[in-house]
Amino acid sequence: MGLASASHVQQLPCHAAVVSLLAASASLRPVLVIADDLQWFDAASRDAILFAARRLDSDAVAFVMAIRDGETEEPLHTGLPELHLSGLAEAPALRLVARAAGEVSPGVARRLWAQTAGNPLALVEIPRNLSPAQRSGRVALDEPLPVGHRLEGSFAARAAALPEPSRQALLVAATSYTGATDTILAALADL
Repeated sequence: MGLASASHVQQLPCHAAVVSLLAASASLRPVLVIADDLQWFDAASRDAILFAARRLDSDAVAFVMAIRDGETEEPLHTGLPELHLSGLAEAPALRLVARAAGEVSPGVARRLWAQTAGNPLALVEIPRNLSPAQRSGRVALDEPLPVGHRLEGSFAARAAALPEPSRQALLVAATSYTGATDTILAALADL
C-alpha cells in the first residue's frame, strides 16, 4: 500500500464521523454547512467537508462552499455541482457602494464599478478609503484607486504564491502607469 493510500485509509474514520454527525443533526432539523474560501482550509478538513457533501445529498443537509479561482496550485475538483460567479452587474454594484459608503455620487459609483469589474469586496473596501470630496465627485479619484487592508492582503497573498519570474513580471506591469503592453514586454525582456 502506498503512502497516499495509507493516509486516505487513516482519514476514512474521521470522514465517516463527519458524515454521521451531520446526518444525526439533520434528523433533528435542517443543517446548512458554509465553507467560505475553501481553498485555504487545510487538506484534511477540506477533504472531510467534500466527502460529507458527496454523501449527504438525500439528507436535510445543504452545503455552500466558495473557492476562489487561481488560489491553489492545482484546481480543486470537488465532484459537486458548481456555479461560477463573476462581478456584480451595474445596478446591484451601485446599491452595494451606496450601502457600504453612504453618499457616493452616481458618477463615482459607476467608475468604481467599472474599475473593479464588479468585485464586491473592492466595491465595499475602496469607497471607505475615499475622502468625502472624492466620494461626492468634487475631487478626482487617485490613480490607482486606494485599496483597503483586506483587499491588499488578499492580492498580496496571491502574488506571493507566484513563481519568482511571474512576480517580477507583475511588479513591472504594476509600476507601468501607462499599461502599454509593448513597453512592459520590452522592460521584461531587459530583465
